[in-house]
Amino acid sequence: MPSVPAGAYSMWWSADDVWFSSSPIRPLIRRAFETLDQIHSYVFADLCNALDGGRASRIDLPDDIRTFPLVDSYNIPLVISVSSAKGIRLHLPETTSSLDHRILMWTGFADYATHWLSEVSATEGMGDAPAPPKPIDWWTQTERFVLSLEARKDPANRIGTIQV
Repeated sequence: MPSVPAGAYSMWWSADDVWFSSSPIRPLIRRAFETLDQIHSYVFADLCNALDGGRASRIDLPDDIRTFPLVDSYNIPLVISVSSAKGIRLHLPETTSSLDHRILMWTGFADYATHWLSEVSATEGMGDAPAPPKPIDWWTQTERFVLSLEARKDPANRIGTIQV
């Protein structure tokens, strides 16, 4: 697995799009979480298979967070984090990822989830049935909290940050 430079990797941060409520990334994150709901085990298996050459069709999300440092096709580092509480999340480097790049990556991530939803619906027909709270619940709470801060004119600086 590649190593990535040390620093903050976030799902979203205030840069060119100061307000999360009007950020073009917000609906992409929502779309990814909604689409991944009930198919996390398939997508996590695909990620693990791609990284280690495995052949699993489903892998349950771990209780403890696991991180996977990667480098995208533009040679920009990124981190995928996985846990049963927060699901599968994309984290991009705050220092080297432009707004256009973040939009491109979140669009690709949401499209990847959509592809897997189609695959599961067509072949398996049976999604995950995790006990609440589900990752989509975590995202909905996070989104509501950030929007409540903005309503008080106190915008969030970042969401879903991990330090590498």
